[in-house]
Amino acid sequence: MKHRRTAIFLTIALIFFLVPLNAYIVNSSPDEFTLKCLKLNVQVTTICKADRYRVAILGLENGTILAVGKSFVKRLTIIRAKPIACDFAEEPGKLVVSASDGSLILVSLNSDLEVISTSLLRLLPVDETIKNVAVSQNARFAVLRVIYNYHEREAEKLVFVDLLRKLIVAVRDADSTPSLVRIFYFKRVGNVLLLQTLDTFCELCEYTDNLIEAYNLSSLKRLYWKKIGLSLEAVSEMGGELALFKLLPENGKYNVLILNYKSGKTLSKFKVDYEPQQILFFDQYLAFIKDTSMNIYDLKGAVKKTIKIPISSRACYNGGFLFVSSPASIRIYDKKISIRFEASIEYKPPPKPCYSCVAFPNMAIIVYHDKKTVYIISKLTQILFEALILDEEANPVQNAHIELFDEKGLLLYAGNSGSEGKIVAVIDLNRSLTELIKIKVYKEGFGNKTLRIKLENETLFLKIRIEKTKQVFQLMIKVLDEDKNPVKNAFVSIYTADQKYVDGGLSNQNGIVSFNLSEGKYRVKVAKQHFYEKEELVDISSSESPIEKVVILKKRKPLLTVTLPANGNITQLIISGPNFEQKIENITQNIYVLPLPDTGYYYIKAFTKCGSKNYEIYVEQNATINIEQIKCYSNTLSASLGERVGELLREIKGELSKHVIYLEEKEIPISGVLTSYDRTYVLNLNSKDKIIILELFYTKCWGCEKLIPLMNNLSKTYNTIIGGMVTIYQTDSDQDIEDYIKAHNVEVPVFRDTLSLKEKVGVSVVPAVIVIMDGKIRLVGVGAKINESSTFALPNLSELVDLNSLPRISFIVGMIFLIMLSVFGKVNQEHED
Repeated sequence: MKHRRTAIFLTIALIFFLVPLNAYIVNSSPDEFTLKCLKLNVQVTTICKADRYRVAILGLENGTILAVGKSFVKRLTIIRAKPIACDFAEEPGKLVVSASDGSLILVSLNSDLEVISTSLLRLLPVDETIKNVAVSQNARFAVLRVIYNYHEREAEKLVFVDLLRKLIVAVRDADSTPSLVRIFYFKRVGNVLLLQTLDTFCELCEYTDNLIEAYNLSSLKRLYWKKIGLSLEAVSEMGGELALFKLLPENGKYNVLILNYKSGKTLSKFKVDYEPQQILFFDQYLAFIKDTSMNIYDLKGAVKKTIKIPISSRACYNGGFLFVSSPASIRIYDKKISIRFEASIEYKPPPKPCYSCVAFPNMAIIVYHDKKTVYIISKLTQILFEALILDEEANPVQNAHIELFDEKGLLLYAGNSGSEGKIVAVIDLNRSLTELIKIKVYKEGFGNKTLRIKLENETLFLKIRIEKTKQVFQLMIKVLDEDKNPVKNAFVSIYTADQKYVDGGLSNQNGIVSFNLSEGKYRVKVAKQHFYEKEELVDISSSESPIEKVVILKKRKPLLTVTLPANGNITQLIISGPNFEQKIENITQNIYVLPLPDTGYYYIKAFTKCGSKNYEIYVEQNATINIEQIKCYSNTLSASLGERVGELLREIKGELSKHVIYLEEKEIPISGVLTSYDRTYVLNLNSKDKIIILELFYTKCWGCEKLIPLMNNLSKTYNTIIGGMVTIYQTDSDQDIEDYIKAHNVEVPVFRDTLSLKEKVGVSVVPAVIVIMDGKIRLVGVGAKINESSTFALPNLSELVDLNSLPRISFIVGMIFLIMLSVFGKVNQEHED
């Protein structure tokens, strides 16, 4: 019932929508601009623009999503929750809307602004709100500005989403590196996301510590970041500039910086002595709005003009006219900063700026501050059309019927040529969404003629030749795929035998498109994304009409190239993906080229005799993936120690004594195999031809990292030494180990203590080092010495962590802490008394 009432109100609103307001005009012909008003019964909660359709997309409080253009309003869809933010990806025509319940709604549109599909994506808890959305222009990735609760304080974070895989790929918040607490500016310009952020909860720090940042939305890579301080921002996509007005004055002056928004490079800077309410780019100028004036500067800070404007005005611009709206009027300025149009609108107190202003080159859509009133102001566009219709001998053709359409198929004009073959008409383009015109000419006894023209000025003159024909035939093209299924929206072009364009159109849902052609030979070209283009010859002669021609399109199959290391140890590959799996055994070459059935994610698993490694790649067209060498450590190592056993053992003992606090010789038999935590390394402790040196540690150990350079260098210095690290605690997760390796630059394999080495050697402190040779533990070292050049003042014993004493130490520290709390409490009580 609620949706039915909403539909009734919207219908009433649309009836009044096409009625222009009684506006007064200043310095302008009444026919030059038109102003229309759309009344809504619910408030607008979000707005974004779709340039390819020249519409603004409005999200209403009741969940309705509208497209508002120059002369039409179209309901796209209805969602269950209130829309909060939206963004539009131009290339695939995909709209992304965030709702108040934390969900993302993905709406796919076709070229006629019709909904093809709608999908729902839930990635966040219900208590988190998506405040803004930015989408890459290929609709692959999205970045969300999210408000959440961080230890009882409101904070903001960035959530990076893979829309294709429907999962979160990264989060930047208060605990991440770099950290993020608040976001002051969030705007997408093309494929670049511009941000103004702060990494602390300090409320006053924003004036000095705010960062200006930019991300590439196609790769989610951070392009640059600069510490600028709290600023007003304006960006020019056409000029590539970003203007920053720093809100912290210096000696009574405010700094203005002009940057390249893609690289962050400073282009110019200047100072002004006042703080505006809004700044924006206007052609090659920068406009500052302050109370009742708008000051126009060039990009070096020189004042070009000052204009008086109404109080609480806001402006928008996008390459054509500058639109300025106030609570009681709307003005339009041209590039010479001359007023071209002014209209009064219904004033509704209080005097607040408009909620939003979305500009196109010759049109603006303004949402009033009550969020229920929408104004559409546009320049009236008309062209003078003249055509001369001639036959093949250049004789005028009388009563030839001519029709003009825009690219979407909207009829703009229809008429007949006069006695001299001429047509003269004024064409109104205000209902058209595009500047491409399709012209069709019909005449009985002549072949049909179709032209496509791009409008570049206000006058269009054409000479159109049509050829006589005895009969017109209907050619029906049916486009199918390899499985005999109809292919929708395949573009079919008809050419003469000598490659002159005749006509074209899109196949319908049954894969069919029809043409009226004269007798002769034609080339039929069929194109469709993800299919190979097909061309066939058609001979239209005296036969029954219609003539049916079936064209089979073959789907493009992407190629995946798998490159293996030269002289590698890979023994087997398994490649899997959408409806695909292939196993390659007995590897005999370094490069394999695999035809795949479809685009999507593919997974490659490479095997060796000692382990395996997984890879993942998204294949859209042809792609290449490089498989890395997998290292193995086992008793098959070929180097021989020979007579150097004693010499090497003495060298290693001498080297270890420089780094460990205590070193002792042992004779403890040892056998077995250690496998690295990631299962890519296998180490046989009973190896006869290698010396094995292992450091016992765990990831939370303080001081264990002191011996990492030693372990790395020993493996590099001696080709008969295998170095490694063994974590003695099972509580160390794989992620803990990976973080430790990255943080301390560990270059040797890391194992888990599956053979209880700590108990075998009898050590109770870490770090500890054991040396294994000929199946026996020969040396055991404990502790790590501090380098003499180090600035640490702690004694050597601080490098030791007694594992057996940890519970006792924890108990003693806890008791001391409780005693100190009691003393402080008593002192505080006496102070209060």
